[in-house]
Formats: sequence, structure tokens, C-alpha cells
Amino acid sequence: PPDWFPESADPICRSPDGVLRHLPSRYLHYLPWPRTEGPGCVTVGLTSVEIDTLQDRIGIDRLLESLTGLTGIRYVRMEADTADKTTGPPGVNPAAVVFQDNDGEKIAQIRRSVGSNVVGLEAGPLFSRTRQLWEEFLLFCGLLGSLGIFFSWLLHRYQSAYIARIQSVERELAREREDAVLGRSAAAIAHEIRNPLNAIGMGLQRLGMEAEGLGREDRAMVATMLQALKRADGIIDNIRLYARPLKPQFRPVRLGRVFRDSLALYQGRFEAQSIYTEIVVPEDPPVAGDLHLLEQVAENLIKNALEAQPEGGFLRIQTERKQKKGVLHIENSGFALPPEDAERITEPYFTTKTRGTGLGLAIVRRIVLAHRGRLDISVPRPKVLRITLSVPLHGKAEEEDHADTHR
Repeated sequence: PPDWFPESADPICRSPDGVLRHLPSRYLHYLPWPRTEGPGCVTVGLTSVEIDTLQDRIGIDRLLESLTGLTGIRYVRMEADTADKTTGPPGVNPAAVVFQDNDGEKIAQIRRSVGSNVVGLEAGPLFSRTRQLWEEFLLFCGLLGSLGIFFSWLLHRYQSAYIARIQSVERELAREREDAVLGRSAAAIAHEIRNPLNAIGMGLQRLGMEAEGLGREDRAMVATMLQALKRADGIIDNIRLYARPLKPQFRPVRLGRVFRDSLALYQGRFEAQSIYTEIVVPEDPPVAGDLHLLEQVAENLIKNALEAQPEGGFLRIQTERKQKKGVLHIENSGFALPPEDAERITEPYFTTKTRGTGLGLAIVRRIVLAHRGRLDISVPRPKVLRITLSVPLHGKAEEEDHADTHR
């Protein structure tokens, strides 16, 4: 209708050029085309209500509004175009991400030069993830450091134990070499001394029997000299016993019975010196041992306890089974050395007595070691000595021998 095109609004036939035009106020698209003959024009018009509605639905404004509503996107906007679309904040790449703080909320913003589009994304999850990664990194560093410290301590402990074991083996080897040297020397000395001692002893015995003119004092002197020779002969026997190699003949032996029999031989002397004796044998398992050698162990230990308590005391003997070994504890009072010197009493020629060679406990240690056993010295209370010897049970020693043979 002609009233759709007011002259003041759009003189459609003023300059028809065949270009599609839009009249938003009328929701109209029209195409004016000049006539070939005569003035005026031919105009084709279409209503644009549906097209404008569709454009509102799919247009850039609706698109920006929809994008802004998406999760994590705070805003998408178009800013006024500038002559130089590459410009931005000084020293900042226009296409780079810029982090902003919007009322405590972290925003990641990127500006694109085409159309001066600006997109702002929520940067809180990014910063939270970054903080979480730092925390995990620090936790990993702490855990790695803790593991390093733990394994360093474990390695140090293992090395210390290994070094201590090597030192113990070296001390044992040094002791064995020393024992071997002392043994060879003692055997040679004992052999050389015994012959003249035997001659002196025979001469004194003959003198005592055949010299009728000897007085009482002379005969007493001869008897004293014979006693001194007897003690010297006993010392030589100990030296020879310590020097000779030990080859135990293993049989089932009960330690409790061996020590009870040896204690019975000295019971009178213990009572004379007011020494209380006690032997506790709740179980007495048979061990693999040489009866003769173990009797020497019992005799030496009991004599050592007797000689250490001239003014009275006590002696306590107890047996037990520990795993695959028979164990015997012997305690007595009268120990006068400091606790740190307790281990020295098993050293050859170490003694605190006025008489003796100091070989008694050294012989005990050699015999116990020859039985694949162990000898431990401790001072549980002041002036109380405890000696613990452990020997493999009968049958277990044969298993160890069999294992050693295969090794």
C-alpha cells in the first residue's frame, strides 16, 4: 500500500537501483527497480517480521548472551573497534591471556583483534589447580626427602652392623691367631720345663725316702718343695690343655647333670667357706658334647666361683632350653672388677688371683667354642658375675655339620 512508504521516510522511487533495502520501522524488505519506459519504479516488498525474529534468535547479541551464560565464562562482549586492532595494554600481547581480580574472583581475559572481541573466563579452577599442583609438588618433595632420610638411616644402620660384624670377625681371627701363637709357645715351653721338673720331683721323693738323717724341718721342707712341684706340674698341664687342639667326640650330654656331679665334689669346701649353693634344673635337654671336656668346663667354673668368695657368698646354677640350644647360667658373688672389664676374664693369662695362670676361663671359652657354642659374660648386679654358656642340642649339631659339609 502506498501508505507504507511515506515520502519523508523513504522515497523509494527517487533513485531506484535494484538494491535490496530494509525498512526496520516497518519490518519490511523491498527491492525498487526502475521502469524501462516512463518515470517511477517497480517495487517488490516482503514483510521482515519472521526474518527479524530469526535474526534476534541467532544474531550476535543472542550468541554473546548465550556464551556468557555458559559455565566458566563470565562475559563475552564486543568493544568499539579501533584503528589499530593490535594495540593493548603497554607491554602486553593483545592476544595474550590477562588475569584480573574482579571483587576477589579470578578472571582470565583474552582480547581478539578481529572485531575487538573480549572473552572473560572464570580462572578460579585454574588457580585452584595450580595451587593443588604446588601442594602436591611440595608434598612429593617432602615425601622424597623423608624417604631419602629413612633409606640413608637404614643404609647407615646396615653399614654399621656390617662393619661391627667385620670387626667382630677380625677380633675373633686375631684372638685365634694369638691363641695359636700362645699355644705353640706354651707347648714348647711346657715340654722343656716338664723334664727338669720331673727330675727334681723324683730326686726329692728319693731324698725323702732314703735320707735317714734328715730332721723334721728338713722333711717338711722336702714336702713343701714337692707341693710346689705339684702346683707347677698342674700349671703345665693347663698350658698343655690350652695349647693342644680340641677335637670333641660328640655324644648326648646333659649339662645340668654334669654340673651337679662336679658341684658335689666341692660341696664340703663350699660349706666350709659359708658359700650358699643352689642348682635349678627345670629342664635338662641333652646337648651334643664331649663329656670329658664339659666336665673340665664345670670344674673350672665351679673352682673359679669357689676361689672368688673366700669370705662367703653364693653360687647359683640354672639350666634351660632356648630354641635349638641348651643354656646354662652360673652366678656367683665376689666379682671385684668393673663391669666393662668382665669380658677380659676369658683372656689367656688374665687373672686377679695371687696364684694361678689365668687360663681356667680361657680354656672354658675354647671348649665351648669347640662345641659350636657361645660364652657370654655379664655383671647383672654389683659384684655379681654371670657366665652363660649355650651349646647346640643333640641332633642340631649334626645338622649344622651336614650343612657346613654341603656349603
